[in-house]
Amino acid sequence: CMNTNKKILAVFPIVLYIIANMLFYSVIFNDYVNRRIFFITGFLFLCEIAFWIVIFYFINREKDIQKWEKYLIEGIFLTGVAATGIGRILLNSSPYVNDLVNSSTAMIYLLGSGRVLMLFCSILLIIYVFANKNWFIILLAILNIVVAILIWVDFDNSITSSIRIIMGLIAIMCVLLFKENETQEVKMEGKNEKKID
Repeated sequence: CMNTNKKILAVFPIVLYIIANMLFYSVIFNDYVNRRIFFITGFLFLCEIAFWIVIFYFINREKDIQKWEKYLIEGIFLTGVAATGIGRILLNSSPYVNDLVNSSTAMIYLLGSGRVLMLFCSILLIIYVFANKNWFIILLAILNIVVAILIWVDFDNSITSSIRIIMGLIAIMCVLLFKENETQEVKMEGKNEKKID
């Protein structure tokens, strides 16, 4: 079974993800200078990538996935998360980009395409994890679709931050209560026996 040290290591980026969303929540209600907003949104961007890498690690521990499928889906999903994160940084911390978005159709399509990709990836994720018996991960995927829809309709604010904080708490429960899939353990044992032979 997964040892305690690995679980603590997995919880650490999730805690940072919760803190990052709490900071982003505070941006909505405080008149911060652009540099501080840039730091907070940039920190959230990095924590969000780390958060989903941890979640995919646990999905892969439970599900027997072909390598090409794993790299394709995870790659597309993380690209969607990154595109949305970069858009968030630019829109929140740069008045210049805000002015460009208001006056340029090309910029609207550019930032909007990242949000559409995120929405597509969120639907892809729920299909990807639905075969899992882990309801924590399924709940994360469902909440992520809600977040993606809200971001798509330009509501990346206190509501999305609150949902992501809840997602972080669910992810911590998922990690702490995680038990190695028996079939996965048998496969690992079989691989180890082959190596010994």
